[in-house]
Amino acid sequence: MADELLITTPLGFRAAGDERLDLTWTVSKLTGWFERAGVKSERSSRAWGDGDYSAPSFREAKLPAFEGLCFSRSGAEQHHFLQMLEAQLGNGEMTRFTVQGAAGTTWADAKLDSEPTFEMGLYGRTLRYRATMYVPSGYRYGDLREYASGERAYHRGTAEAVPRFVVTGAMPSGYRIQAGGLTFTVTQALAAGQTHTIDFADGGMVYRNGVLQRGVYAHPRQMWTVPRGIGIVHTLAPISGTGTLKVQLTDTY
Repeated sequence: MADELLITTPLGFRAAGDERLDLTWTVSKLTGWFERAGVKSERSSRAWGDGDYSAPSFREAKLPAFEGLCFSRSGAEQHHFLQMLEAQLGNGEMTRFTVQGAAGTTWADAKLDSEPTFEMGLYGRTLRYRATMYVPSGYRYGDLREYASGERAYHRGTAEAVPRFVVTGAMPSGYRIQAGGLTFTVTQALAAGQTHTIDFADGGMVYRNGVLQRGVYAHPRQMWTVPRGIGIVHTLAPISGTGTLKVQLTDTY
């Protein structure tokens, strides 16, 4: 945990909330990151009555923007930093955008929404920049938490989180995962040394040792979420044999 704001990407970008000359990039303003994404809904007006017909509401994508200063030692270095920023922010490809501060660390998979803008301060020395990132999911994420079968699984976010199940053991007839009135049944045999991974961020697809498996469900897949602030106990019920279950939850905001 850091007291100052720090923005990073795996491609080498690092901007700290402290205007020191020994830093290349600083960040002085960040908007649209901690705030909840907007709401979208296909509402229709009541032609012969008051108000609208109710419709489901969903999150829009997030467009966090940040700006600050770039410090350099020469005109050539300044131009190099200007050229590199777009690449370090993904250059239109998805990258992991991480924000660290006094409240902890949160991240999202994002890409550059439009080319950064620059304003010359002192040639060869300072350059003010601004960049906007595009977060398609509309969510940001925090710590990963792991629970065993029978433990109360919870997360500390403010939105519903989707779990990831890791199942191991020897279960020749498959198994059931149960929690809060929901049941997820896998009919595929699991042999000793094999692992099933079920990630509901991927729609509840089943992977065996990393390979996608098809037609292994006893019924159509259903969306599985864990509400904010409410712990849910997950249990593994082998149809035959024995196995273990790990439930992974990421703080979701």
